[in-house]
Amino acid sequence: MRSILLLGFVLLLSACSLNPDHPSYRQQSEDRNGTRLITDDKAQSGYDRYLYNNFDDPEKTRQNPNFISITDGSENQHADIRKAVQVIETYTDYRPGSVWMNGNNMYVTVHVPSSLTAEQREKERTRIHKLLIRAIPTYDIHVRLH
Repeated sequence: MRSILLLGFVLLLSACSLNPDHPSYRQQSEDRNGTRLITDDKAQSGYDRYLYNNFDDPEKTRQNPNFISITDGSENQHADIRKAVQVIETYTDYRPGSVWMNGNNMYVTVHVPSSLTAEQREKERTRIHKLLIRAIPTYDIHVRLH
């Protein structure tokens, strides 16, 4: 029984193999120029240099502007933190405090004078929040006045 099962299994697998002499197989193969480009000719030295030199530095290979780096401390996060500090320094008379991020949230602390009333503080917090959202729309920004 085992030998019959083994023979049937071998026949089943042999029926699934590709026949390179079949005409439909030739239709799927690459054209002559594409095959020659990949296998026959060696690439030019200048092309090799262009193709392979950038792979040792990952920052050089990130040419897509939509690429979002998910590594901790990436340049994208530092640039967004610098932008938040720049917005606070440019558009307000207050001193920026700590700016940190956790996932999609950005937490911004702004040092304001203690002489502001609660209503003025809320008004300034809303204004700073709108400025930051306009400058950095990719995060859920939480502003804290200290």
